[in-house]
Amino acid sequence: MVDIHDRRPVAVSADDARRWLDPKLTTNEAMHIARTAMLDADLFEWHAVSTELNRGVDGPQVAAPLTCAE
Repeated sequence: MVDIHDRRPVAVSADDARRWLDPKLTTNEAMHIARTAMLDADLFEWHAVSTELNRGVDGPQVAAPLTCAE
């Protein structure tokens, strides 16, 4: 997603997620997880979404597949 969006979410393994949620985790440890443990973008499937998702719309139309014209 970094290729299409500059605020790509950090997706980590379950073990790293548990470490991330540890209240004793230091800032340096958190930065290390964010930089090195992030799952590769190739592990995800990417789908086009409607621009209505940016407008607080919550209905079945936002889950419908988009056509090329959209």
